[in-house]
Amino acid sequence: MFVKEDKEEIKKKVLVNYCFAKPDSKLALIAEKLGIEVAIQLVDLFQGQVVGLPSRSSLQRAALPLIIREDLYGLEPESDPFKMKVKSLSNFYRLTKRAIIEMNKKGIFTR
Repeated sequence: MFVKEDKEEIKKKVLVNYCFAKPDSKLALIAEKLGIEVAIQLVDLFQGQVVGLPSRSSLQRAALPLIIREDLYGLEPESDPFKMKVKSLSNFYRLTKRAIIEMNKKGIFTR
């Protein structure tokens, strides 16, 4: 019978050897950047499962309406500061002013 510490040591040895054998794998990259303990926890959590991580653009599309609402919070819709802020956000995010205003109103991504 193995005790808990032995299981952890075995997991660590297996993962270290795997990362040595396949240094270009994503798991090896995670172990290198975040540490072997984090890699072990990820293997324990997601072993045998398909894990889909969102792309950078998907994350941005999800967060952009919240960021715009925060930037425009407290400004009157017809005021000059609001119009200037909408114009600067439009230039920064390369979206139309209408899209910025609509995201502020509805809270969902609009192109």
